[in-house]
Amino acid sequence: MAGLKRLVTESPEECGIAPAGREHFFDTDEERQKAVGQTLAWQDIRLDEFSEKQIAALVGQFGFTGEIPSWVPSRPLLLCTLFARGLSPSATKELSVVHDPAAGWNLLLDEVSSREARTDSGVSGENIRAILEALATLARCKDSGIGPLATDDIIGAFHSECGFTPTDEALIVLQRLPGLGRDPMAADESRAFVDTEFADACRSGDFVRFCKNPFDQEYAKRLSDTRNVIGTTGIAVSAALLEKEAFNQGKLTAAIKAVDRLGVSACGATPADLMQLAMKMEFTITDSIQVAKVLVDRLEIDNAREDLAKVTFVDCYFNSIEIADDTTAESCPTFQGCLIQELDGRVSAADLPVGRFPDTFVEAFLSSVGTTSAALHLQIPTGAKV
Repeated sequence: MAGLKRLVTESPEECGIAPAGREHFFDTDEERQKAVGQTLAWQDIRLDEFSEKQIAALVGQFGFTGEIPSWVPSRPLLLCTLFARGLSPSATKELSVVHDPAAGWNLLLDEVSSREARTDSGVSGENIRAILEALATLARCKDSGIGPLATDDIIGAFHSECGFTPTDEALIVLQRLPGLGRDPMAADESRAFVDTEFADACRSGDFVRFCKNPFDQEYAKRLSDTRNVIGTTGIAVSAALLEKEAFNQGKLTAAIKAVDRLGVSACGATPADLMQLAMKMEFTITDSIQVAKVLVDRLEIDNAREDLAKVTFVDCYFNSIEIADDTTAESCPTFQGCLIQELDGRVSAADLPVGRFPDTFVEAFLSSVGTTSAALHLQIPTGAKV
């Protein structure tokens, strides 16, 4: 920062200066103020997540006037990267990836990584994306799923992906990695992902590498301590990447068998991720899957998937589960000793598929019965219907 500080200190007082940068480049506000020569006369302006109105105004500058889908990120840097690079040849009303969240997030990760690689760091965009993906896997091992990530974690991820210790230029890139910010819950220099959807997209990297070669111990070991299941965005990106690699039913079965060979305790959240991948890619689960002690944000259970009965969750925590109205015990996973915060699609414990929720506690049932006829058709005791 020496050049910037010299510019600031040697400029006349009447000269207006507006340095712009990422808040998390520095560990503290005091460090930033000293590094750039900031005085009390300065005004700090923070650009936060955009509202829907602000998003529409920003992307309109790139010639996009169509409907903006809900998956599009609300952070200005990510928005600009996506809409500046992802425009279709016509560049008027349609973004080429706007209706495909998986393709959009995959493009965004590539473009953001390439943007960072343009500094003279000797690190390619592919390396930066791989580092972000490795850090997302490390973050999955924490309770929050997004951090904290210590400086040693970041340098370790760099060394793992690049094969050498980072140079001074590379350290600058690591200090300002996109998608990471200062962890407000940590007293040290730790970082955390600032956007959960961005983190979830990054989670696909190591998981895809494991699926492509499930008997390679490197990626199985990386995933062994994960306790947060990949979300909808990450699974969609994983499926899109694996489709390009001709991933099929046989390869999914091989991955499930590899997990079974390693043992549940050594696989972290991978069994649950494989279950979600099978659902997303419409493959059949042919072997039993056991998922133990993981955190799941949301799970949807569809009666059309009878193979879900082969899945057992043990001592897991769920933020939300949605069960289709016609789901029976024959097409429902088993939840053994789990805690479910919200369960949608049923009105009470007596209304759950029989035998599939032993020793499981549900904090809140969200569904209500709107008509007398609907109440009479519930598979619960008469007293409960009344």
